[in-house]
Parts: sequence; C-alpha cells; structure tokens
Amino acid sequence: MEKEHIGSQARMAVGGHPDRPWGAGTSTIAAHEKLPNLPGMSITVQVVDVPPGGRIPEHHHGGPTIDYMISGVLRMQMQGDAPRDYHPGEVLFEPEGATHLYAENLSSTEPARVMLIHVANDGAKLINTHQRAE
Repeated sequence: MEKEHIGSQARMAVGGHPDRPWGAGTSTIAAHEKLPNLPGMSITVQVVDVPPGGRIPEHHHGGPTIDYMISGVLRMQMQGDAPRDYHPGEVLFEPEGATHLYAENLSSTEPARVMLIHVANDGAKLINTHQRAE
C-alpha cells in the first residue's frame, strides 16, 4: 500500500487559502494513502481546527466523507436535514454529492476540532466551497 504523510505541508492559515474563508480555521492533511484494492482511489485523513465562533461555509466533498468530532462542539447541517450539535466522539456521514450547508463553532472561547476521513478519486478536490450570489 502506498502511503504519503503530508503533515504541516497542507496547513492553511485562517483565511490564507482561497478555499478556506476567514473564520473557517485551519486544515491539516494527517495522512493520505492510495487504496490498492480500489485502483484510482485514495483515503485521506484531514484534521480541521475551527476557532471560537468560527464557521465553515456551504461546501461538498470530492467523495463520501466521515466527520469525527475530536473536541469542542460544532453545529452542522446537511441539506435536507435539521441542524444538529456534534460533541466529541460523535460522527456525521456525508454521502458523495451531499451539500454540507455549514459547520459552526458554538463556543466564543474554545476551539473545536474535527477529523475528516475522505474516500475519493486520486487527485480529487476534497473540499469544494460553494459561492453564493449576494
């Protein structure tokens, strides 16, 4: 199995990357591995730190994604579902093509951390932020 450790190379400053708006926090690719039994597919583990009061805007992923809450509380809403608060140890599954309307840190003092596990085609863009007309 081909493994690739990415670490801090993929770290993005708050708002310092066009795909991560101000307040969306930082994102670190912790690991990336090609799946030998599924040619052309990879699994990527990404850790997202959302600052106090931070918000991740509407987006979708390049394939099915599992969100695992590590610390803090995020209120998240998938299109067609009611908003829900996710606490450490809880999981949100995002099917391929599903729209994640938002994720927001409810605390004004504590950061929140969520681990994303993506399964996608090699080279797929993992987070695709939607632009809204104003």
